[in-house]
Amino acid sequence: MNKYHAKRWLVAYDIRDKKRLGRVYRFLSKHALPTQYSVFLLEASEVRRAEIIAGITARIDPSEDDVRVYHVPASAQLWALGTQFKFDGCTVVDETLSYLMVGGTADAIDDQTDLENGDRHGDIFF
Repeated sequence: MNKYHAKRWLVAYDIRDKKRLGRVYRFLSKHALPTQYSVFLLEASEVRRAEIIAGITARIDPSEDDVRVYHVPASAQLWALGTQFKFDGCTVVDETLSYLMVGGTADAIDDQTDLENGDRHGDIFF
């Protein structure tokens, strides 16, 4: 894979100051999908990820704040339990992850034809 091939990254943070927290949240909201409070799913190349990390670095205090960036392999499976973030009018279709988030639960997608036939069971597909 080259440095311009997009990969998935999970970005999680603990920002102690409310002003910095707002700045980091607004910055990441422009580049990634919020999945929980203080957790974002980013799809970016190595180059773009480095630019986004530089943007985060400019908005935090490294002596007080904690930011983590984890690579999510394309073969990753997702299980979501409990109440999930839902975004009005947002549908994300991704064939590389094999689970569908449905109103606070995650159900396995047994057959891709469900999506192709328009059989929607919820608002957010992964």
